[in-house]
Amino acid sequence: MTNPAHFYLQSLRVFLQVAQTGSLTKAAEKFHITLSALSKRIAELERTVDCALFILTRPLIRINLEEKLSKTVVTALAMGEADIGIFADNVSSQGVEKTPYRKDKLVILVSPQHPLYARSDVSFNDTLGYDYVGLNSGSALLKQLKDASDELGRVLRLRVQLSSFDRICRMIEAGLGISVLPQGAIRPEVLNSGLRAINLTDEWASRQLWLGVKSAATLQPEVTNLLTHLRQCGA
Repeated sequence: MTNPAHFYLQSLRVFLQVAQTGSLTKAAEKFHITLSALSKRIAELERTVDCALFILTRPLIRINLEEKLSKTVVTALAMGEADIGIFADNVSSQGVEKTPYRKDKLVILVSPQHPLYARSDVSFNDTLGYDYVGLNSGSALLKQLKDASDELGRVLRLRVQLSSFDRICRMIEAGLGISVLPQGAIRPEVLNSGLRAINLTDEWASRQLWLGVKSAATLQPEVTNLLTHLRQCGA
């Protein structure tokens, strides 16, 4: 169980980093968390103190940040339901324009009681003798894992399937299995709770993340500015 006092202290550290750098992106990189996770922490602090912690320099602009599966992100871009999206290279990007954003690493997340816990790295093949907690059917990551296990002539032992990385982490903490997750999707408090992220040695475990839009030529100026900023951060 996460210690509430530790969670609050970590949120204060996140707030201080944003204040010092003047950048949500740089603060998220510092603590190895997603922008949505960082925004949630700031919002929780603001509710606690009952006031806004930052003055908005562009108060008429609102960014709706959502964490979705890569396939869903590409679909939202192609349908015009999202302006900018970040997705992995294991899904089709038909219907969108994309540019390289940054590299992402897939890791194995295990609980302290698991036999693999002492390992610093492991091959995917060596993990297939254990129960897995995974994403729901239709996710590109699950398909990638099933394809990899099929190539090895092995079966992916899916014990539980869930809709989000956070829920998967909670099931691993409960001892229901292990999982392959993007390293960037694992929040610091998850590792602080005792779970361990183990490097996957397989070549396919290193992924390219893409920054996508439906059409850069038709973006509003404010969206273009954000896209340029993200490209610079990812470079």
